[in-house]
Amino acid sequence: MSSTHQVRARLEPDEGDAPEERGAAAERVRRAFMQLPRRQVQAVGLVYTEHLTQKQVAARLRVSQKRVGREMAMALQHLAAILERSETT
Repeated sequence: MSSTHQVRARLEPDEGDAPEERGAAAERVRRAFMQLPRRQVQAVGLVYTEHLTQKQVAARLRVSQKRVGREMAMALQHLAAILERSETT
């Protein structure tokens, strides 16, 4: 499974999970997200919370669309690694 799919699987609540489990999972994701470099936080935040396209994010951050794509890919890889480590500790 790719890191993008791993992160998305961790972000989507499981219908069978109790509310406390979903809350704990959301907190782990929030803490992992805050460990990312600033530029990755900005890119991911704009795409997932403001639902902007990568082109719109690039314009807002005044960087190339290619740079936004790289930042997104690196962010998802970092999140997957951070979340994997947090599950083993």
